[in-house]
Amino acid sequence: MTGRRTKECGFTLVEAVVAVSIFSLVVGAALALYQQAVLSWHKDEARVDVQENLRIALERMSGEIRSARGLVEAGESWIRLAVMEPGGDSDNSTKNVSYYLDSREKRLIREIDGKKEPVAEYVTDFQLAYYDEKDEDELQFPLSDEDHKNIRRVKITLTGKKGNGPEVKMTTSVKIRALN
Repeated sequence: MTGRRTKECGFTLVEAVVAVSIFSLVVGAALALYQQAVLSWHKDEARVDVQENLRIALERMSGEIRSARGLVEAGESWIRLAVMEPGGDSDNSTKNVSYYLDSREKRLIREIDGKKEPVAEYVTDFQLAYYDEKDEDELQFPLSDEDHKNIRRVKITLTGKKGNGPEVKMTTSVKIRALN
């Protein structure tokens, strides 16, 4: 060999450091986007769970209030209805059904003859508003005996939240058919 030096192939230290830095930035950005997508998915899943629970509860309560024989007691966050027993056809075949919030367990409870059953999970607030036959202004608490007798429509508002998900609020209004 005559004094020629062969060319060496490879990367310099500076090139390797630059390549690793760029790769790290790209992977870090991808991981951050992935983490945000997973968090968003969990929040959406929690919101859907709460919405489904509240929807089912509103549907069940609305049906029972609509077909109730009468309103036994009315409170801001509880209600007691006289409902007809399955298969019953007279006024003597009614039972009292209550709905109220178990705030410790975050459940909406339906109670009939001392038997309690959860209607919905993740419920953080349960509010009721009552309207008379004029259906203009909400009746104010405490309700008088006269107010209680004149209730014809019930507005139900349920609020729920699961974990770190968003708060969901759903409202419906129901007329008591037997009293109209």
